[in-house]
Amino acid sequence: MSRRRIFVLAAWTALAVASAAYVAGHFRLSVDVAHFLADAREKDLGQVAVALTGSAQARTILLGVEGPDLETSLRAARAWTATLAAHPEVAEVHAGPDPAIESALYDLYFPRRFGFLSPSPERDLPDRLSDAGLRDAAGRLREALAAPEGAWIKRFASADPLLAYPAQLRRLEAARTGSLRIQAGQFVGGEPARAILLLTTAHSPFDSAAQAPLLEHVATSFAELNREFGGSLHLSQSGAARFAVESERQAKADAAWLSGISLVLLIACFWIVYRSLAVLVLSLIPLLLGLLCATAATLWGFGELHALTLAFGGTLIGICTDYPLHLLTHFILRDAGTDARTVVRRLRTPLTLASGTTALGFLALASADLPGIREVGVFAIVGVGVALLSTLWLVPELMPGTLRPTRTLLRLAAWLHDGIRSGRRSVAFVVAAMAVVVCALGLPRLRWDDDVFRLNVPLRADWLREDGELRKAVAQAGMDRLVVALAADDEAALQLDDQVAERLRAAQEAGALEGFGSLHAFTWSGELQARNRRALAAEPRVAERLGDALAAEGFRPEAFGAFAEALAAPAPAPLTPADLLHSPLRAAVAPFRFGLADGRIALLTTLRGVQDPDALAGALTGLDGVHLYDAKRFASDLYARYRARSLWVVGIGALAVVGMLAVRYRRLDEVAVAAAPAVLGAVTTLALLALAGIPLSLLHLLGVLLVLCLGVDYGIFLVESRREGGHDDAASLVSVAIDCLTTLLSFGLLAASSFPALSALGTSTSVGICLSLLLVLCFRAALPDDGSRWGEEG
Repeated sequence: MSRRRIFVLAAWTALAVASAAYVAGHFRLSVDVAHFLADAREKDLGQVAVALTGSAQARTILLGVEGPDLETSLRAARAWTATLAAHPEVAEVHAGPDPAIESALYDLYFPRRFGFLSPSPERDLPDRLSDAGLRDAAGRLREALAAPEGAWIKRFASADPLLAYPAQLRRLEAARTGSLRIQAGQFVGGEPARAILLLTTAHSPFDSAAQAPLLEHVATSFAELNREFGGSLHLSQSGAARFAVESERQAKADAAWLSGISLVLLIACFWIVYRSLAVLVLSLIPLLLGLLCATAATLWGFGELHALTLAFGGTLIGICTDYPLHLLTHFILRDAGTDARTVVRRLRTPLTLASGTTALGFLALASADLPGIREVGVFAIVGVGVALLSTLWLVPELMPGTLRPTRTLLRLAAWLHDGIRSGRRSVAFVVAAMAVVVCALGLPRLRWDDDVFRLNVPLRADWLREDGELRKAVAQAGMDRLVVALAADDEAALQLDDQVAERLRAAQEAGALEGFGSLHAFTWSGELQARNRRALAAEPRVAERLGDALAAEGFRPEAFGAFAEALAAPAPAPLTPADLLHSPLRAAVAPFRFGLADGRIALLTTLRGVQDPDALAGALTGLDGVHLYDAKRFASDLYARYRARSLWVVGIGALAVVGMLAVRYRRLDEVAVAAAPAVLGAVTTLALLALAGIPLSLLHLLGVLLVLCLGVDYGIFLVESRREGGHDDAASLVSVAIDCLTTLLSFGLLAASSFPALSALGTSTSVGICLSLLLVLCFRAALPDDGSRWGEEG
């Protein structure tokens, strides 16, 4: 064995081992939709979209335990809580409110009660603190003391005769809707009534490495609990983690069966044409190295591998096998006395040129704004590059010198070679004219579907129904439509939140929405709390005049001295989100607040029953830093903008490829054969899909990009081999035909994927590749040649 061969084998082995070790130690699969939203980071809603995926509400899993009766449900939930809490992924789990919540509410709100008199103190308090208003307050106090909760009111009435503290508690109660209630210290909700557990995970619901074991623990521990209760329990679940883990499972299943079937069909194809195990193994080596190095590079650059990128990796079977197949076919059909290195020298230029044009096409993806699309581009460029280098440097060192052509291969070569030689130039013009007619009819009918959420697998209807029932029971609004207030700190954000709440109340009264939930129910800005105290202090002799009103209702004024003392005492510090987050109210408050990557604070307002989106948007007009966030519209608008930019990028990339070919060939007919079939095939594909009534998505556009890359490769192979003539010409025709077949085996199967995005990619690519092959053969037939037949000297 020569030193050159030892060095080449050692170098590639080291690269493979290092890549495999890195993948094994860092592999992390993601199905996070934010992967396709995130790079509008400089834009407010782009950051919000990313942050929402890891917010407290997104990390909350609702569990409903239903038994033969409510008492059994509550006992089972109590018994299960400790088991769930022991799992390391569970940040917290609540079967009921914190036992200390009553004392916490008193400690938080009672000392600050005068800061929560009214959300509009300048407008409301003058009337409430007038003589007539104070008489009304005294009357309400008498009624409250006579009511069933009178004993509780009596405990603090002397210091709070205006009943500011109970009013704040009523605001908290009004913020809670749905059927959730407290029974025996536990959460109960839904119809039929069931025990409810609120579980918050430590990591994002899209972190499948953390969520899959947790969901497995939920399933197995509940099965054990159900056995203890005689099989009488039923579990219902809600939460994004469940859907994310199932999406990943389907992604892995798709990748496995698509790649597996493609591999089986490839083996059958190789056996029929080559009847050589060596050809099959040598063709797979660049593919495996390309996939391995692309995976390692993607993990290194992005920290994780998205499910769509993983499934897309299976499609590289049809691309990365093109280069070794081209080399091996030329070697098998070589002239007598030609060795492997001579064949490599002949093919180095066409293979490098084909790889370069493919990489140029994928460079449009690698420079995309969206990380998910950029990841696909980087994966493809690295995979194709490694496949080329291993074809040129590793495969020749492993090729046996005794590879002989099979009868099938010789017949296919002769049929294609002689068919092209006997073809007429008019055929190319007729086929091209037909494609142009299809484009003229179809392109005006193009319709684009920019709904990013259709990229994922369809969600199970029974899970969606169960999810909706539990969310309704606990009044947990969805995160798809929100009002977001963004500011540099909590106080500035709370001031915006105060204005949002005021405008939404007016919109609710006008019928634009049924209700909303926000941090405003729990606290107001320090500025609004201070305004309440100032408005109270601005009214003259409030304690004395209230004493007169109380005396008129039969109270002893001297019993309310604590009220006068509270008015004269220094104001306590305002109630802040930090106070709430360090209290038993944390679980209720956390979903409404989170920080962004740039350090700003976002306060969320969830919306229920939006009836008039336009009126709602109008109600918020003029509030700087406040956004109406519609997840579906935001994602669609983002994708529409990206698609529009991508069309320009693909067009520019196509022009760059044509320029590269023009520099290489310097002949219009050869440039046309190398480039025109790919471009015409890609455009005709879009037209055919439009004529079929299929709305096109970003993934169809990705398929068109692949068609351009592969179609140009076919053209380059045929133009370059025509220059050599003889066996090179026939070998290129055979390799292009087999390349197309292997690509169809990958992308044709992709059309059957359960992922709508991959199905779209497979459909558009399969149609485009067939069209590109037909067109490139027709255009090649139009080129003049020496007229010799297969086996003759040219």
